[in-house]
Parts: sequence; C-alpha cells; structure tokens
Amino acid sequence: MKEVVATISGIDRDIQDVDESIEAFMQESANVLDYSGGMQTCAGEAGKGFADKTDNLKIVINKLTQAVSNISTVIEDSARGIENAANETSVLAEEMQNINNDISDSMHVVNDMEQPCNKSSNV
Repeated sequence: MKEVVATISGIDRDIQDVDESIEAFMQESANVLDYSGGMQTCAGEAGKGFADKTDNLKIVINKLTQAVSNISTVIEDSARGIENAANETSVLAEEMQNINNDISDSMHVVNDMEQPCNKSSNV
C-alpha cells in the first residue's frame, strides 16, 4: 500500500514539473508576441510584408497558447484525481490496519477464553 502512495506522489511531482514547463512556454510565447509587435512597429510602412508575417506569427502563437492552456487544464484535473486517489489509498490502508488489529484482538480474546476450558477438561 505504501508503494502505491509513493507511486502516486511521484506522478503528482511529475505533473507539477509539466505544469511548470507549460507556464514557461506561455511566458515565452508572450515574450515572442511582444518582440514581434515591437519589430512590426519599428518596420513601419517599409516593412509591410514583415507586418503580415508577424500577424501570422501572432495567430500561430495564440493557437499554441490556447492548446497548451487546454493541456494544462487536463493536467490539473489529473493531478486532483491523483491526489484524491492518494488520499483514498491512505484511508484504505488505515482501515485495513484497523481491521487487522481488530482480528488480532479477537484472536487474543478467543485464546483467553479457550485456556480455562482446556484446564477444566484436563481435570
């Protein structure tokens, strides 16, 4: 049971790493958009063809950003599911331990009850 919890925790850490990478991608996308906007402004009328290319670049980056945002949402949902599974697994492990303890206690009671019976049958 401990191995399951450890595995789930490892997956959760991996998801956090992916989420950090997605955030970095989103930030870099914003930087590229800012940079291309600045270049478009500097080019002015002389760079009309360049302006068309930067507009296309903005469209592509916006689509990529939306796709990455969707992936991020899926990953966040998965992380919540994994966290819930880890919590439920821990609760289940505790309950199983309690049942094991109850069985052990019951066996001691039965053994304690059996001893006087054995003594009286030996007489």
